[in-house]
Amino acid sequence: MWLVAEPETERSLSLARKQTMHVGFPLGALAALVCTCWAWCWMSNQLQAQPERESGAYLVVRSPLTSEAVNQLRNEIEHHISLGTRKFIVHFQPGPPSSLGVARDLANYLFREIRGRANIHAYADKPLTGHLILPFLAAEYRWLGPEGSLGRIAVGQEAPLSKADRAIYEEIARGRGLYLAVVLRLIYQPLSVYQVVENGMRSYKIEDTPLARQLEIPPDLLIGAGEGGQLVLAGGEGASVISAEQAAREFRLISGKVNSLEELVDQLHLERAILLGSVAINPDSKVAWIVVSNDLDTGTVSTLRRKWERALQNHNVGCVVFEIGASGNARAAQEVEHLIQDIQRDQAKVLTVAYIPKRASGAATYLAFACREVVLCKSAELGDLQPIRGSGRRALSELELEPYVRSLRELTRYHGGEALADALFDPNLELVRVRAKKEVRGAGATYVLRREEAERRRAEFDILDKPFRLMTITGQQARALGVSRFVLPDEASREAVLDLFGLKRENLIEMRSDWLDELVNIIAHPVTTVFLFILGFTCLLLEFKTGGIGLPAVIAAVCFLLIFWAHSWLAREVNSLAILLFLLGLALLLVELFVLPGMVVAGFSGVLLVICSVALLLVQHWPQSTEEYFNLAKYLGMLGGGLVAAIVLAFLIGRHLPSVPLLKGLVLPPPEPVSPTETTAVPVQEYQQYLGAVGIATTALRPAGKARFGDIQLDVIAEGQYLEAGTRVRVVQVEGSRIVVEALPPATSS
Repeated sequence: MWLVAEPETERSLSLARKQTMHVGFPLGALAALVCTCWAWCWMSNQLQAQPERESGAYLVVRSPLTSEAVNQLRNEIEHHISLGTRKFIVHFQPGPPSSLGVARDLANYLFREIRGRANIHAYADKPLTGHLILPFLAAEYRWLGPEGSLGRIAVGQEAPLSKADRAIYEEIARGRGLYLAVVLRLIYQPLSVYQVVENGMRSYKIEDTPLARQLEIPPDLLIGAGEGGQLVLAGGEGASVISAEQAAREFRLISGKVNSLEELVDQLHLERAILLGSVAINPDSKVAWIVVSNDLDTGTVSTLRRKWERALQNHNVGCVVFEIGASGNARAAQEVEHLIQDIQRDQAKVLTVAYIPKRASGAATYLAFACREVVLCKSAELGDLQPIRGSGRRALSELELEPYVRSLRELTRYHGGEALADALFDPNLELVRVRAKKEVRGAGATYVLRREEAERRRAEFDILDKPFRLMTITGQQARALGVSRFVLPDEASREAVLDLFGLKRENLIEMRSDWLDELVNIIAHPVTTVFLFILGFTCLLLEFKTGGIGLPAVIAAVCFLLIFWAHSWLAREVNSLAILLFLLGLALLLVELFVLPGMVVAGFSGVLLVICSVALLLVQHWPQSTEEYFNLAKYLGMLGGGLVAAIVLAFLIGRHLPSVPLLKGLVLPPPEPVSPTETTAVPVQEYQQYLGAVGIATTALRPAGKARFGDIQLDVIAEGQYLEAGTRVRVVQVEGSRIVVEALPPATSS
């Protein structure tokens, strides 16, 4: 959607129209139209006037350095250079000490071999110590963050460098125009450094001491006592490090101090997206193409994750393109977080591209901004977040929206700035484009800021155009706002996207959904899950009416197996809990049926836990918004209704199944009616007289049934097993009206 002009512009145009009314309606209308067109064209030209940023590379060097890491860095830089990259940011991250030999190899490469072919900008945001300082100084440009500093080179118990070993430091200091005395002070902490001004020229020298002569410091760098000079770096074991301020202003060891890595990227006029990971793509690399056309939900996001994983398993894939034409609500945005974490973890392995030919909204916006490159067609739209904000009674409050806004800020900081995320969530928020003034760091860099922030920082920025509002980001606006470097015609093909990155059409691999993905998505759908739950629970109830393990048990097992398999395939966070709840519920049901029949608490708890376990699979986490509470109530209602349907269905099948000729074997027929003399009721207090009595089972005991003792037939329960009709049994326990029997061997007599 086009940018919305500031209300003040509309008011000024209205005033212009009123002033021309005396000329006549046609002339006044024409003047107003001309003013409107002029204002609109001026603002559009200003938006299009943003100077293009360069595509550089961002690489990381971690201590301790190893030969393998140095070779890998060398290969990556050379490959980027072969593809036309000229600016590199090499981020030095301190750690355990590095050996001088490996540090010398990297320093020689940065100092000698790179010269003239690329610009290397070394950056450190933490204190550097040890020989990691050597390749840092060897870079053509050096930058420190606010917490960055240069400390002792010889750390721990390491012996002082010999004259031969420090030769590489001296060569780099002279070659990069650094003060040699200051560099030697980094190597030998006990030395003191004095500032000397001669003929208006500032220089630094080392105090002439026996230690300095023992270390063979060049005589022209020594200054004796009483020769003047100002002490700037005192020597000794407690000697201080060189801060970023000192390194930049006093000692010229670095090119400058920056407040953040993003500020350095802006100052070098590089795309912020390089901080997502710089990947040197071989033109012959395979390209995995993933189409995101269906609205995002748990199933589709999990399918995307599996496609992503399959793409990375192909070692020849150097680029993954997400062709996005989907939306998704707040729940889907939470699911996309897991996919984004996978993408960010593997950004250094492959180039990720979000290609938006028409429209990407809602949760799909997060996926687009998570990619290294964003490519839009001219009329494409990105960023309509209404599906996440919700509407009516399902609208999220500001507090509920905050996590979503925060997540999008983290992504847009590499594609246009954090203010874009705020504006997409708040259509009434006004933004302005600004340019850093010449007297501040990052001079000439352009940004998109909130209007009030831009007004507050007028001393730092020049405002480039009128304030505007965002509903969505179109392809025409994407480049001006720093969201994308590339905008394609509306009729662009896949080949046009590949051409942007020098890739070949014949190397394209479309990642399609296989039959397993489709099966999982079907089973994991809430309607299918509830249907399988009804069928499984019905068969489970029927199995309790049959002896042994029959067809209902098999069907029930398959139904629940499919439910848990499909959902565990989709999400791994809470399924172990759901499975444990289901097993516990099933165990309580077995206790109710076989161990302590008549205990309502065990049976009710078992049924409740089984329902909760399936509900947990559907919901996946405790609700955090109004919509999620509504979904939880909906799922619980569906499962409750499913349970009622299962009980009714089991009752009807149990009642009518015996009359069906082909299926009557599944359910045992009811026992033959006995004569009144055989079913005479016995008072409960007289049941104790049957303890130890021997009788015959007149029905199958599963485990409950009937047995005859003399002329009396009683209800009994078999102990620990199923017994066939006609089995000789003996009463082993009597508790009230509950009579427990055990089977007797055929040879046993009463």
